[in-house]
Amino acid sequence: MRFSTLTRRPGTSLAAAVMAMALFAVTPASAQTLVQGYAAYGKGDYATALANLQPLAKKGAKAAQYYLGLMYEKGRGVTRDDAEAAQWFRRAADQGHADAQYSLALMYIEGRGVAHDEYEALDWLTLAAQQGHKPAQDIMKSNGYPWE
Repeated sequence: MRFSTLTRRPGTSLAAAVMAMALFAVTPASAQTLVQGYAAYGKGDYATALANLQPLAKKGAKAAQYYLGLMYEKGRGVTRDDAEAAQWFRRAADQGHADAQYSLALMYIEGRGVAHDEYEALDWLTLAAQQGHKPAQDIMKSNGYPWE
């Protein structure tokens, strides 16, 4: 099995972050910190984003874990580290975060931060695609897996 990868989507918008925040049932103080972290990330203020998102990620907030994964994957505000990125993506993916599932699948496809494993990638792509993640669905379709 060979996967053709697509260009990774940019991070979700602030509006999506606020909507996601409501789904995480975080406290008002944590919600404010989450929004501040997303806003800082969007402005390129990665030091502030890290300071706001890392404590929430460590407490299990899946959106914060996803963004921390992006920061490590791209070296934004931290030293680039694919293995660390994969660990944060995995934490968020295990909680059902579709973007994290997709990102983790790409890491398995490319063997970045994790051992190359197309079967593991397929599992994560399937989970993301089942949630309506369009790039995951597109990869599935382009590789002969029927997706409607």
